[in-house]
Amino acid sequence: MDPSIPLHEQVQNAHVLIPTTGAVDGKAINASPNLRLIAQPASGYCNIDIAAARARSIPVTLAPGYNSQAVAEVALCMMLMLARRVDEARAAFQARFIGEPIGSTLHGKVLGIVGMGRVGKCLATAARALGMEVMGTDSKSSREDLVTLLKRSNVVSLHVPLTSTTQGLIGAAGPHTSTGARAIGWCGAGCTLD
Repeated sequence: MDPSIPLHEQVQNAHVLIPTTGAVDGKAINASPNLRLIAQPASGYCNIDIAAARARSIPVTLAPGYNSQAVAEVALCMMLMLARRVDEARAAFQARFIGEPIGSTLHGKVLGIVGMGRVGKCLATAARALGMEVMGTDSKSSREDLVTLLKRSNVVSLHVPLTSTTQGLIGAAGPHTSTGARAIGWCGAGCTLD
């Protein structure tokens, strides 16, 4: 697909769409009279207009779990980069500045994982290997569990799908605004952070 051309102008003869990260809106779905399937090779479909697909009885399939380890590794990498203040350390190294170490370790810190599904469990395993204490919540956790996690965690990593329940889950407008975390990582889809 050519990203410089609107999708609806490229899919008129499509029978199957495999969008990966590209947006499939109602205009693209309705521009494809032969469309029979939208096969999302990922675990989420916030980039697909599900209502438009449903209106045309077009099934949307997912591949949950196919990239759980990769997403967990990216989350861990972001945590390490934030903790070690990689950009500042690189600048100090280039300036040949020698002094106090920049950043801190994750060992001994508390990681709060909001969303202990496949990705959250992979991340928890890696974080424990670094000597972190791990707290987690899932869809069965109470509001109090989440508030406790946010207050106790040094780092919070979000791994939840965008739903009406998770939209604005953490932020100024949401009910769970109090966090002791110095860093929040977000590897989910949609606006779970306000």
